Amino acid sequence: MRGLRLTSLAGSRGWSEGRDGREERLPPERRLRVSAATARVTIGDSDGRANTEWRRAPGAFSVIPQKGSRQLDAQMVSFPGGGRNLDGYLALPDADGPHPAIIVIHEIWGLDEHIKDVARRFAEQGYVALAPDLYTGEWRDAMRPENITAGMMFLRQAPADVQRDPAKMMEALSTRSPEEQKALKTLMQIMSPEQRGTFAAELGGAVQYLRERGEVSAEQVASLGFCMGGGLAIRVATLVPELWKTVIFYGDNPPLEQVPAIQARVFGIYGGQDRRITDSVPDFQRAMEAASKPFTYKVYGGAQHAFFNDTRPMYSPDAAADAWREVLSFLSV
Repeated sequence: MRGLRLTSLAGSRGWSEGRDGREERLPPERRLRVSAATARVTIGDSDGRANTEWRRAPGAFSVIPQKGSRQLDAQMVSFPGGGRNLDGYLALPDADGPHPAIIVIHEIWGLDEHIKDVARRFAEQGYVALAPDLYTGEWRDAMRPENITAGMMFLRQAPADVQRDPAKMMEALSTRSPEEQKALKTLMQIMSPEQRGTFAAELGGAVQYLRERGEVSAEQVASLGFCMGGGLAIRVATLVPELWKTVIFYGDNPPLEQVPAIQARVFGIYGGQDRRITDSVPDFQRAMEAASKPFTYKVYGGAQHAFFNDTRPMYSPDAAADAWREVLSFLSV
């Protein structure tokens, strides 16, 4: 089954065929190696494009410079976000600005090496990339990967009546250890619509931070996110009219009553096997059409949720490579 691309622009529709989600080796121009928590990153560049080969081993990330490599400046920064300061990973191009900028919003897993790598990939393409850490502060310890995994398994295994009843959920939680209870309650809070709204408001601070940096073209700040971050990327667009463009990677729809407030151009990327998310996209498309808002999306028929994340078992190299090209094309127009 091949991917289907749908376009909605002020009520018009069109389609073109895309690639499926078959796992194939990435072409050289789409492979990168990543570095674990380094301040400066070297990426191969012999012909103006990244051309290092991606190799992955569990827990191992490295950068091996190729001939003609050049430097990208990457560093941790802090910026105001709502009522608190947020940490963030900032990757800068090595050319003089001003540059367009992009906010890279992480998945439920937090600001990990994959998200930092994505930020560096955008910097390699000439964008100032900021990846905020939404778990800055007291949440960081509770939202360790092992706690998130355990919490998600607990929630998936809970009977439907327990999931719908807060009292029953609290009763089920009481059988867990105090540390597990803390992690599970934090995860449930983060997944709540109220907290997602708070995160989106805080990410408005990231937009302002980038607009005020000298390297950034203030009128060209975009939001992009994956999974939880994909839903937040479009929520930011409902709150910040100055936002230039938004890219949603398999994220939840925003509250549809907020769609008329969106001023950014929006592009969505979804997996055909990710039914919980993808089946709701037509509702968002209709709301965007009714509000005369530009929205284009592409569904990769064989791909699952999180298919872009090359550190997860759902990774689909061919679909991910094609999605990367589509995103760069969308941002460049």
